[in-house]
Amino acid sequence: MGVDEGLLLLQEFELTDNTSDDFGASAIYGTHAPGAGISPWMEDLHIHDNEASGGGAIIELHYEDTWIRRAEFASNTAGDAIVHMYGGYDIQDTYFHHNTAHAGMRFSGGGTPTYLGRSTFSHNNCAFGTIKLEGGSWLALNNATFAFNDSMRGSVLSALAGSEAVATQLTVTDNSAILGAFHADLGASVYLEIVAAAGDVGNNLCAGGGAFTAWGSNAFSGDATCPMHPTDVMVPNLMVQPLADNGGFAPTMKPAPGSPLIDGSWQFWATWDQRNLPRGNGPSWEIGAFECQPGEC
Repeated sequence: MGVDEGLLLLQEFELTDNTSDDFGASAIYGTHAPGAGISPWMEDLHIHDNEASGGGAIIELHYEDTWIRRAEFASNTAGDAIVHMYGGYDIQDTYFHHNTAHAGMRFSGGGTPTYLGRSTFSHNNCAFGTIKLEGGSWLALNNATFAFNDSMRGSVLSALAGSEAVATQLTVTDNSAILGAFHADLGASVYLEIVAAAGDVGNNLCAGGGAFTAWGSNAFSGDATCPMHPTDVMVPNLMVQPLADNGGFAPTMKPAPGSPLIDGSWQFWATWDQRNLPRGNGPSWEIGAFECQPGEC
């Protein structure tokens, strides 16, 4: 599917078993002239078992303002990225799992902020980042779970020079990367807040020559490579339960009874957790993407 001009509106859309060996997107390609004021809306997408083997992406979008809601990307293979986006995006409620690619979601500049939240990334094999930020990209990543992802650099995030990421309210565990769960090149900046993260299998949480800043209420386990804020803690184990359907669009990881994540946050600005349920149900808030509702944990 190719779209050059006009509104791109996809609802209750399933795309499966497409193959392309050309250099380009095998499934969806959308673009328009800069400043055209087009804001595509995509919701209830099921993108699975597609292949772009010629260096392209499954979905490639060139828009300044795109909304994506309730999208599942599963078992896709791409020589570039599963999703390659130019410009600013608001992406909420996605389940991104069992994909293989150069990068999972790739954001290429544009100077417009991208917001990504209420999402789970699991069991992906993306060599250069489950999420990859290129120069000029700015990402707000919040209320997300990353588990069992495999990468050469950035099993959560790979930030290239000139990019910036603010990562808040994340649960990160059981990933594997040669060069860190969070990787930032020289000239990139990554900020961490209310993040529950266990060290990548055999490797580091924070790596690269970029700037990492802790904004507080983080819980790190098994690794001390990320900077520490006075309100951050090192814990022996995050004590989270396996990925499961706990409500919300995608599987989440609930803190086990006695987990140090429960009531561990010193930050009180966040309102909702990954499932879009209210925070602040106890003396404090939980660290990570999951907030225990009364009697739940």
